[in-house]
Amino acid sequence: MKRKRTTRAISRGLGRRSLAPVNVRRRKGVYWKAGFVVAVVLLAVAKPYSSWKGERFTERAANSLASGNPSQAALEARVALAADDSNSVAVGHLAEAYEKLNDRRLLPVLEQLTGDKGTLRYARAALAFGEIDLAKQSLAEFHPSATEEVVEYSKLGILWAEMAKDSGALFTHLEALARANADSEAGESALLKLAGLVALSGNMTMPDDLYAQLKEWAGRDDALSLDANVLLWAMASRDPNVPVQSSRFLDRLKITDSDSPEVINLKSAAQIRAMDFAVAFEDDAWMGLLSGLQQRVTEQRDPTLSGVVLQWMHRHQQYTETVDAAKRSSASLEPTPEDDDDVVRRIVLARILVADACARINDWQGVGRWCEGPPWGSHEYLRSLLIARALSGASTDSIPVPAARWLRLAVGQALENPADLKSLELAARTYGPRGLWIELHRGIASRSTDNSLRTSSLAIIKKVALESGNLVLFREASEQLAELIPDDWGDRHNALFAATLMDTVPASTVSALTELRSEQPDSVDVAVSLSLALARTGDLEKAVQVLAVLDQPLLAAPGIAPFCAIVYALAGDVELSRKYADKPAELHFPESQRLLTQAMTTLEANG
Repeated sequence: MKRKRTTRAISRGLGRRSLAPVNVRRRKGVYWKAGFVVAVVLLAVAKPYSSWKGERFTERAANSLASGNPSQAALEARVALAADDSNSVAVGHLAEAYEKLNDRRLLPVLEQLTGDKGTLRYARAALAFGEIDLAKQSLAEFHPSATEEVVEYSKLGILWAEMAKDSGALFTHLEALARANADSEAGESALLKLAGLVALSGNMTMPDDLYAQLKEWAGRDDALSLDANVLLWAMASRDPNVPVQSSRFLDRLKITDSDSPEVINLKSAAQIRAMDFAVAFEDDAWMGLLSGLQQRVTEQRDPTLSGVVLQWMHRHQQYTETVDAAKRSSASLEPTPEDDDDVVRRIVLARILVADACARINDWQGVGRWCEGPPWGSHEYLRSLLIARALSGASTDSIPVPAARWLRLAVGQALENPADLKSLELAARTYGPRGLWIELHRGIASRSTDNSLRTSSLAIIKKVALESGNLVLFREASEQLAELIPDDWGDRHNALFAATLMDTVPASTVSALTELRSEQPDSVDVAVSLSLALARTGDLEKAVQVLAVLDQPLLAAPGIAPFCAIVYALAGDVELSRKYADKPAELHFPESQRLLTQAMTTLEANG
């Protein structure tokens, strides 16, 4: 029994040491087999699931495109491609979505779709995004075969050449398009452009067959004939080898009493094009053409023709002549009850041009006159601006209260339309004075609900204030920017720095600068502003202590040294004050110079 117990005990002991690894190996084997089975199952399921997911999101992308939601379609197409990057249908949907969104990511997607850049679709997209070099590469790799491809290829080539300002390539593409489909509108337009290019260049030769086509058109009796005659005149004017008198082409553009209103419009437009060529050639022929048109609008009421003439003169910056011509043809610029909406619209546009011309020559009484009359419709904001400018008179940095009211009205009228607001800004900058420009952006900053627009206007105000040395305006703009962008401590500092230059520095400025100093311990600008604020509020010991711990070479910078000189002068340190006062100074505001002068004067008096 004793032996048996011993054996059993040994067996149990051995079991704990040797049988356990066997059990582990058995369990591991089970786990491995189970893991293998799971892996096989997962592999078997993963591919169908991935395929199902890709197909599902591809279909959803197609539906989103069909329902007019390209943003959602792009997201779904990307999910489909993440499941299967070889899904060409999803790539196509993604390309279509990016086209609708005008998204620059379209270019690599198009390359993925076709495998190269040499497609008309790629070239068109590259041109749309201003990628001139990529468009050139794409056009070079594409070789059109069908007539439709030649036409589209030539159109894109023309667009590329115009963007690249490559007159040689422009000639080639225009010629190709004119030959490819001469009887179509695109072919006719190409031939007319080609003739204009030849005429303007002075060193290009018109192909004989296309020149013959142009002469054939010139003998017809339609709008195309008028354009052809203008271009033949232009080429004959530049080429002494042309055996015909160039004036004969212009004779065909003359307006007669028997011409219908439609023909008069066509002939006057053709004469305007001829005048543009004449100005480019420095040919006096434009004067005779303009005189004839002016005489006609003076003798009889013709709002349409009057508007065309005034627009041409204004476009060529003949502002005084524009105003004089408007006075002579004033009957054409006053609406009557018989005028339809289109005629009234033309009259309004002409009056806008005349009012603008008055503003360009500082004829503010004239501005007031031409701003009267019928409503300006979508251009009402411009009338309000012109009235504001007329009321501003000779003011510079500020404008009278009535002018400011009209300007605020102009901002309100333009604020909803980005294009109108851009036009308003450009006009305000053109008319001047600086006060008008500042007040305009003040209005935008106070009335707009678009924070990016407000930020932009405040940044412009701050820049103008800095350039003009207007401390109050600089502080105002900086404070508003600090409220809009609380994480940008720079404008918070700008506002506090401006406060240290005011006649009286409030205690709150010192507290705010102390807090900012603790937030930005490495900023020398903040430290110097704090030192100046302490010195100007009488805490001279602390002011000097702040400067003492700074890197001394940095204090010699042109924008820092003058303020160090002020602090040391107020503290009575003659040596250090003179040391920094002798450094090159960069002072943007008169208040800074005044403080420096006062401090040095006091120091000298006490020294």
